[in-house]
Amino acid sequence: GPIVNGTNDKFEIKSSPNKTTLYVKDLDINKDMGIYQCRGTNEMGSETDKIQLRVRSQLAALWPFLGIVAEVIILITIIFIYEKRRKPDEIND
Repeated sequence: GPIVNGTNDKFEIKSSPNKTTLYVKDLDINKDMGIYQCRGTNEMGSETDKIQLRVRSQLAALWPFLGIVAEVIILITIIFIYEKRRKPDEIND
């Protein structure tokens, strides 16, 4: 349905001369995803366009960081195992 300012606490539309922004409060990853149609109207006429809203989870930004942490842990483990295996060989010589 159409989103009009003040009719729903979930959506807020803020307009300035250059742009209009739609704010979605308490975003629901499942319910709020989808196609949104925007209609702009002025003296010259009216135009509509559609955008697709994709919602990422809050953890999405953490995945690259967690990947790096996992790589570091794996590297340290490999170095540690390699060092432990190398020392007994030197004693035998």
